[in-house]
Amino acid sequence: MAPTMKQRSLRSLFQVILLLLFSLANHRICWAGTQNEASAPLRRAKPPNLQKTSPSPVFFGNAFAEALEGERPADLLSSFSGRTGVQTQSPDVTEPAENGYAWSRLISATTLEDEVKRIKFAVDSSITTPGRYKSGGFKEGRQYFSMLAFLFAIIAEYDDEVRWKNQAAAARDNFARAGFNSKVDTIQSYNEAKLRKIDLHELVSGGSFSSQPSKDLQGWEQVCDLPLIMRRLEQAHHKSIAEGTASKNEFKKQSENLIHEAELVAAIAYVTRQENFEYWDDETYSNYCKALEANALEVIRAVKLDDYQAARKATGEISKICSDCHEGYR
Repeated sequence: MAPTMKQRSLRSLFQVILLLLFSLANHRICWAGTQNEASAPLRRAKPPNLQKTSPSPVFFGNAFAEALEGERPADLLSSFSGRTGVQTQSPDVTEPAENGYAWSRLISATTLEDEVKRIKFAVDSSITTPGRYKSGGFKEGRQYFSMLAFLFAIIAEYDDEVRWKNQAAAARDNFARAGFNSKVDTIQSYNEAKLRKIDLHELVSGGSFSSQPSKDLQGWEQVCDLPLIMRRLEQAHHKSIAEGTASKNEFKKQSENLIHEAELVAAIAYVTRQENFEYWDDETYSNYCKALEANALEVIRAVKLDDYQAARKATGEISKICSDCHEGYR
């Protein structure tokens, strides 16, 4: 039977109501989803675990070796002029300053400070226990204390600003005594070495030096042992300067160390011909020392100018001078 008019009207109304209910339900679902998105906390990326990704807080273990690529700027090498105080032309090695010797012509304040710090670390590992001292530490201590006396003697007379200048004379005399006393491995020399180790730590850490300069030291032969500072000169030549000029690549990589070591050679070469050292009044020996000093200054000049060939030539001259001198005076 066909639906009546009333039945069709009710069916249509029912369909409209269903449609409205469906639309309303869909709208509420969308609105709830939007609210949930707005109220949900933002999820951020977790911070990196630095202990896993970086074994050290330092970006590079050796910034010069690992971080820098290519050639260094030319003005970097020229900046050594302020550091070394050495002129671009090799000066007259016998020329004195107006009031004493112009040490800054041979060795910079930076090299003096760096060498003292380097020796401090070496002393820390050598002067430890009586057993270690007796088994060879006393020989190492003798070398280190003699070099410290040499360095502080220069610092005491330095013609420019330099660290530890006020304490240098007292430090020179105390390290000189410790160096000469370290010829034997007695408990007395060990105890003195321990005291000088403490003094050195205080100086490097910015502390004071309570001792007073000695009135007994009159010359370089009472400050340092000539064979011991000559040993440091040979080390600078063979281990640093010769290796640093072996190739252009090494020359560029080791430019700063070349300056440091060549300055030490120049200063030692000057001191070794001072009065009362062995052969000091021998003209041939004195000329060897002067030539050694001049060629060390030439290495410095060559590094500043980035002149590898000149540095290589000067290094060869140093080798020849050392060889000739050893044949006649060793």
